[in-house]
Amino acid sequence: MNSKLESFLERLETTDSVDDLASLTDVLRDTYDVENVSYLATILNGLPFVSSTYDPRWAAQYEEQNYMLVDPVVRGALQQFHPLDWKKLVWSIKRTRAFLHESIDFGVGKQGYTIPIRGPNGQAAIFAVNHNSNDDGWASYLNEHAHDFMLVSHYFHQKALIAANVTDSVEGRELSPRE
Repeated sequence: MNSKLESFLERLETTDSVDDLASLTDVLRDTYDVENVSYLATILNGLPFVSSTYDPRWAAQYEEQNYMLVDPVVRGALQQFHPLDWKKLVWSIKRTRAFLHESIDFGVGKQGYTIPIRGPNGQAAIFAVNHNSNDDGWASYLNEHAHDFMLVSHYFHQKALIAANVTDSVEGRELSPRE
């Protein structure tokens, strides 16, 4: 395990509250030298949980314009289980392309990598990192760090579940003898 990853995971391990967890996105952004880091869990005790380094004006604009319906990252994360490199998504629709340019203007970053996360009781979350490098630089960066982000995203989600007091038990029924 590399020192960046090890250092961040040690810090994450000692985090016990939702407030402390929220501040760790800043730490992760600085540790991996990216533009932004964001984590959104849709169902933690019935409430969404967001921890993000995005400009608060962008978050407000995103919500006000209901961009969740336009954002191909959200659509892709809901439909897939594997990480999404944003440059491989469909940005050719006029409204989607305008959304992308607006997000870049707000400092989101030109490149993005999103990891969809699913929990045992229907929890869904997405973890994303953004960067401003060119395509070749981004490919090299992901080659070096994608594994770290995969681990961090799932550990971060696990800590969010614990901090929000979400139980991990999966309710089910007893199997019959035949089953």
